[in-house]
Amino acid sequence: MSHVSPGFPASGADSGPIFVEPGGRIDVLLQDYPITNTTTYAMGNGVEEFTSSTDGGQTWSTPVVVGPNNGTMSLDEWWIDGALAVDSAGNLYASWDTQAGGAFGLGTPDTGWLSFSTNHGASWSSPLQVTNNAPVPHIMEVTAGPRGTVYVSWLTQVPVPGSPSLGYAEFLRPYSIGAGWLAAPVQVSGNTYGDPNTWPGDTTGLSTYTSLNQVVLSWGSGVPMNNQPKSEIFSSVVTFSRG
Repeated sequence: MSHVSPGFPASGADSGPIFVEPGGRIDVLLQDYPITNTTTYAMGNGVEEFTSSTDGGQTWSTPVVVGPNNGTMSLDEWWIDGALAVDSAGNLYASWDTQAGGAFGLGTPDTGWLSFSTNHGASWSSPLQVTNNAPVPHIMEVTAGPRGTVYVSWLTQVPVPGSPSLGYAEFLRPYSIGAGWLAAPVQVSGNTYGDPNTWPGDTTGLSTYTSLNQVVLSWGSGVPMNNQPKSEIFSSVVTFSRG
């Protein structure tokens, strides 16, 4: 094995979604918590970084911070976050969630972001705010659509109609590099809300069937049905208009 995050074992990275391009290049999005003390291995707040390898993972490029001024990840974040996708044109897409405000007044207490790169990860677009400013977790995911487009999903807590409590719900939204957001967020989970007191799991699933303009999603929630109080896995297929 070879290490990916710089400074290993004192690197602080705790997740690294991976994508292998048709030419063999390996792309990785690191959630990196920089080490602030090499004796105790104390970590600072986390940031998303992109790195790649062209020699089968033996060596890695210098990481590029994605969204450096748009907030950081806290040390007590409980969900596995950060997602990476590459479309057929070679455009890269990254999504993640921050829990602390960014520099220069940017960022909100808890926000889901989307950024893209059209030059193979050498630089990234200014992050686009995906979610609202609610101080609740946003478990983000991305998957590539047709050339120049991406689908972004997130599982989060929202106010439940007719109730003061919050429930988990799954959302989806398409984005185009050339045209911006293509539709308003779709609440894929409908009127089925997950119990906010039941752990939903810390990952979601997202994939595309591009030829049919379909997106397939999966997520976890504790919905009190059939006397089952624990979290279960749900799935849905969303079809978008070709127009």
